[in-house]
Amino acid sequence: MWFAAAGALVPGVVLCVISCARSEREGAVAALQTAGPVVTCILMALAVGFDRSDYLSVGLVVSALSFAGCMAFVRSLELQP
Repeated sequence: MWFAAAGALVPGVVLCVISCARSEREGAVAALQTAGPVVTCILMALAVGFDRSDYLSVGLVVSALSFAGCMAFVRSLELQP
């Protein structure tokens, strides 16, 4: 069941990547911010599905780093004309 949940979330990440590649700056930032929590949910579902509770921390770290990466991306966009 957990693998099905993770598989059901994968198209959401694919759509976020496509949107990030094809959109203007603001749309790319929104897609990047949306992809972070979806990837976190996928990693957590896989950790529970494989019965490896120690891998749940990987999902939490990805969540924190995706927010930090998004903020760095926004900062670099502010510096460009």
